[in-house]
Amino acid sequence: MRKYNFPVRAVQADASEPLFRLVLDPRFSAAEMLADFPRNVVQPFLNVVLADGKQGSCFKAAGSHAIEVSLPSHIQVNDAERAILANLMDFGQDFESARSTTIGELVFFLTRPDENGPESFLDALAARNAEAVAFMNEVMLQFPPEDEYSTRTWPEELIERYYFGIVLEYGDLLDNKDMSAALGILDCLHDVNMWTGFSVKANPGDTMKAGGSGISFEIEAENGAISYQVERPACDPALSILILVEKIEKLTGARPRAWQIHIEAAG
Repeated sequence: MRKYNFPVRAVQADASEPLFRLVLDPRFSAAEMLADFPRNVVQPFLNVVLADGKQGSCFKAAGSHAIEVSLPSHIQVNDAERAILANLMDFGQDFESARSTTIGELVFFLTRPDENGPESFLDALAARNAEAVAFMNEVMLQFPPEDEYSTRTWPEELIERYYFGIVLEYGDLLDNKDMSAALGILDCLHDVNMWTGFSVKANPGDTMKAGGSGISFEIEAENGAISYQVERPACDPALSILILVEKIEKLTGARPRAWQIHIEAAG
């Protein structure tokens, strides 16, 4: 499993407590980092995905060297989503400089930390990834690739060696406003993927040094179709697509009428 560059804890809390507290290394002040990290890597996921683009997250200093992040109380965050947030903060550190130790500790506030401790977060994310792969395999059974060069099933290993071309066809089920919202969600999910947010194994430092992951990509949303093309993604894009489908259904009640999928080994 993934090893973070900082300790992660869960503590007992009630609903009035923040989602998490980020304790910074004493070299970094909360005032300094509030305008930078972690806001720049976690706020889009908090606001666009978890809060459905509505009233979003609140970042505030908690003393001189800590930042607390809250969401509206009606938004429920699960263990897999906590793992994604921890992954994003792990990746958000600069692994080529002294900022590799920006974070001293990450503390999640839970009502029952004995049942949902940090050790369960990555397990939940692994299960979510497996669910997404099963979902995409079911889609490929219903809408098999027409291209003879495409794989017939969703790859489960060596994801970084593949090109993925995915089109979700909604037709007139989505209006222009819905399409714009879908585009924003997919843009955000692509960034989460590239920042290793969905990975339960990746070492962010190695990912950054390797370079090239997901640099070639294209996202479009027009004429009732949402298109996502990505080559050599950092994480399995299956979870990006599953979350997108779930979010669109939550916001509009619509599901894709048809799919086009092409997957092949990247050149």
